[in-house]
Amino acid sequence: TDPVGSDALNDKLSLARAEAVRQELLNRGITAVIEIAGCGERFPPVIENPDFYTQDETHQIMRRVELVRSGSPCR
Repeated sequence: TDPVGSDALNDKLSLARAEAVRQELLNRGITAVIEIAGCGERFPPVIENPDFYTQDETHQIMRRVELVRSGSPCR
């Protein structure tokens, strides 16, 4: 999630975003075990050229879901 809002709110939003993606994968017939985790804003993406983006665009990039084949998504 982006840095706007409290840690608790961002954790909740992060988990809800992950659950929405998990549900969509299940709705599309994915039969694998899908575990989810919400990492909040603790692990932001690496942005190669941050000056290229506005603050709003940077926040949009930060609001994402990452699929991890195995292991912990919150590294």
